[in-house]
Amino acid sequence: MQFMCRTQKVRRMRALYYLTFALLVAVTAMHVSVSAGEKHEHGDDFVIGVSSGGQLKFEAEPVEENEIFSLETVSGILNGWAGDEPGFMPLDKDEPDEDFFPLAIGAEIQLVLVSIDPALKAHTPGFGDVIDQSGDAWTIATVTTDPPAFDEHPTWHIDSDDPSLALNQVVWKGTFKFVDAGSTAYADSEEFTLRFSNAHVEDCIPGDVNLDGKHDRNDVCSFIQAVDDPGSMSPDQKCGADTDQDGYVTEMDALRFYKPLVIQLCEG
Repeated sequence: MQFMCRTQKVRRMRALYYLTFALLVAVTAMHVSVSAGEKHEHGDDFVIGVSSGGQLKFEAEPVEENEIFSLETVSGILNGWAGDEPGFMPLDKDEPDEDFFPLAIGAEIQLVLVSIDPALKAHTPGFGDVIDQSGDAWTIATVTTDPPAFDEHPTWHIDSDDPSLALNQVVWKGTFKFVDAGSTAYADSEEFTLRFSNAHVEDCIPGDVNLDGKHDRNDVCSFIQAVDDPGSMSPDQKCGADTDQDGYVTEMDALRFYKPLVIQLCEG
């Protein structure tokens, strides 16, 4: 009996070891930069500060340029597509010409969700909370030093397991604002919108649905399939079919898809 108990204990410990190892591998593969901040691309990060009038402000090239963040395929803890850019960091020195100044000690900066497309989510570091409902808030940092210092990255996630996932969607949007819940009581920032895609939008050519690098008559059958059965097409193919670039593949894309082909036919 003692031998059997010892054997069962060993088996349980071994099973726990393998489970822990599998979880670590999954997290590392999906979110490797969490444990290595130096690998973050800070050029896409939000820089958070405050105006001379006491309103939270930010600088963010992705917002100014309507950038779309391409998320990579993930499976395991999360399924679908995910990534950890952009993140959030503080302004560390005065920029009086921009009316932009560092946060004072006591500020407690929260990211508050205003609205979000179905199936798009933000997971707080460590996957402690998920932000996917209007009013959800995540405390990015409490300022305790002068100048302030923090570098926080949530995991942005398009959830393929979410039943509300739209199969013809190419771009998902979320609108947010920064709120101060600390003793400094700064006024809320202006709202801003972030855009994400499960396609490689930087390589997307409008009209190139068969992904051969050009928009021509060979794309016609693929375009028809993308409109009629978007679930059968890859994210990159749907990106090519979204010729009006409204973030969805619909019949409304037909005009911009066919017009260049008709022009080529007439000129030929």
